[in-house]
Amino acid sequence: MHEFSTVDGFVEISEGLAEIMKYVANEPSSGLFYIQHHAQNAVPNVIEAKRNIVEKSHETTLHAEDLEDSVTMVRSMKECGFSLADEMIRDIKKSLVTMTTKQPKRGLIRQPPSGSRIERTSLWGEGSEKRSNYLSSVFSSAKQKASSLRWPNLDTKESMDSKGH
Repeated sequence: MHEFSTVDGFVEISEGLAEIMKYVANEPSSGLFYIQHHAQNAVPNVIEAKRNIVEKSHETTLHAEDLEDSVTMVRSMKECGFSLADEMIRDIKKSLVTMTTKQPKRGLIRQPPSGSRIERTSLWGEGSEKRSNYLSSVFSSAKQKASSLRWPNLDTKESMDSKGH
């Protein structure tokens, strides 16, 4: 198959139609033969072009839907960004308070043999005070990271221009 531009296609069609008209007017049987020959040569190209157009149209539709989903997601992130981070911080604080005030009931956790208890103490420090300090430091670190989140302002063109240039 030949690769034609749109202009080449129109030129070829107009020349072909002029030639067909001449043949049909002068000799009807050879004119009809020429029409049949032209149709046999042109139809595969037309079918291929139609298939390409359908494929590109489908791809374009999918890309447009993806873009719409992306815009919707960015808008929802913008709307709930700070409230979601604040809610996460509240949940972390609540969990931290619960973990530091509640002690497990005796008997619910199996006591390890005395040898491994010594290893644990040396790993974590002395007593439950060190363990709670470790957890407190982990949660306070997570709290600091969560509170330092800053969501960019996405709706102003000026802020995007100043960052990009």
